[in-house]
Amino acid sequence: MHDVRWLGFDWAEHLHHASDYFEQLYRWRAAHHGRKAYVDDQTAEEMREARGTLTEGGRPSPFRDRSVEENLDLFRRMRAGEFPTAARRCGRRST
Repeated sequence: MHDVRWLGFDWAEHLHHASDYFEQLYRWRAAHHGRKAYVDDQTAEEMREARGTLTEGGRPSPFRDRSVEENLDLFRRMRAGEFPTAARRCGRRST
């Protein structure tokens, strides 16, 4: 923000943060769980290893085929703080 102000820009009353829209962002994300997104229980390291490289393809998460109902349940429980921070992540199904 400091650098953008230095260039002469001022947000005035139009400065917003993602947290200002948390409920809407949550609803959009919940709408995709089970169809386009899923809750992934892999560790960050496991996800990195599964991602692949420029020369080797990656492999799908073992958690990507959970049911819509199970994904929505886990997503809601994540939001409620039932799990430790970063214990689960949101993944995206490739099309």
